[in-house]
Amino acid sequence: MDHKKFSYTDILLILILTLLCALFFYTPILNETIVKSILGLLLIVFIPGYVVIAFLFPRKSDLSTIERLALTVILSMTITVLTGMVLNYTPWGIHVVTILTPLVGITLVLCVATFWRRSRIPYEEHLRLDLGNFFRRMKLGFFQESKTGKILSVIVAISIVLALSSTAYVIVMPKQNESYSQFYILGPDGKINNFPTTMSPGQEGNLIIGVVNNENKQTSYHLFVTSNGEVLIDEVLTLNKKQKMEIPFNFTAGDPGTRKMEFYLYKLPDNANTYRYLYSWINVTG
Repeated sequence: MDHKKFSYTDILLILILTLLCALFFYTPILNETIVKSILGLLLIVFIPGYVVIAFLFPRKSDLSTIERLALTVILSMTITVLTGMVLNYTPWGIHVVTILTPLVGITLVLCVATFWRRSRIPYEEHLRLDLGNFFRRMKLGFFQESKTGKILSVIVAISIVLALSSTAYVIVMPKQNESYSQFYILGPDGKINNFPTTMSPGQEGNLIIGVVNNENKQTSYHLFVTSNGEVLIDEVLTLNKKQKMEIPFNFTAGDPGTRKMEFYLYKLPDNANTYRYLYSWINVTG
């Protein structure tokens, strides 16, 4: 038996869990099971941090068991928070699938990178998955600490577990009555980074206006688009539950100057308070 194969067991396990997580979240029937929630929690609180630490510190002597575990949890939390911060400034917003999708991608790439890096160091120095020794080393490391160190370790561990558990529960187990709508604008090729920003007088411009109904019921919206006070769109849209509508929007640049194109979405019957708002600046030169 080739024992060297077992030095990659942890990475293979992470890879399998990540792929299973993607399968359970993206498959309609499977995403209604409790397994989906368990895998989602693992992906948020443990998996990304573990593979990052395994890549940065591939040797078993690089870190103690307690250090490796603590950094794994802290890095997972950091990666999840940073992912959410970035998504908050995109049309997709912060939701379960939008957070887990980049986490899955990051983890898969790092699994390959970690496998490659570990293969370049001597086998005797490989970090290997041994749960029995893992818990024995963690217990030994804890009891060798000073009294103050033990207290601090317990406080930090409890704080991390509570913070991550509450955050992960909110993300992975949303309320059944959670409802929201997505509102976004795309460039003519369907990409978010290809808006027309500089145009000539009279030039034709194209955008795509997107609305996604996640209100758990059929919903009507009032779409209102203006440019420097001129009304360009004023219409009512009705979308079924989970329906996505992308509307091609054509406009003419007009006279030279800076134009602010504003996109208002009202969720009816409330036609007084703006539900979603977007804008785009266009510089007309010539």
